[in-house]
Amino acid sequence: MIKDHTEIKPITISKSHLHEMYSAIEQQLNIKLTAKGKTVVRRDINRYLLVNGNDVNKTINYFKNYRDNLKKLHIGYSDEALNNVISYLYR
Repeated sequence: MIKDHTEIKPITISKSHLHEMYSAIEQQLNIKLTAKGKTVVRRDINRYLLVNGNDVNKTINYFKNYRDNLKKLHIGYSDEALNNVISYLYR
């Protein structure tokens, strides 16, 4: 029996939308993203595009509140844990 593996992919977004999300994250976290940080964030962007049904505006709004959304994601949230996540993005 052969299984059909359909791969679901996020839509391709424009550089201006991507830049808008990166800028929103940098403002929220008060950091400058490194190339490695942008790679990590890009995975989040792709994931939330899929979660939001490839709706770019909903995804942009998610990243405009990135700090609060990170807090919601981490069970047992603490300021130290959040700072560790943030420091990974700008090392």
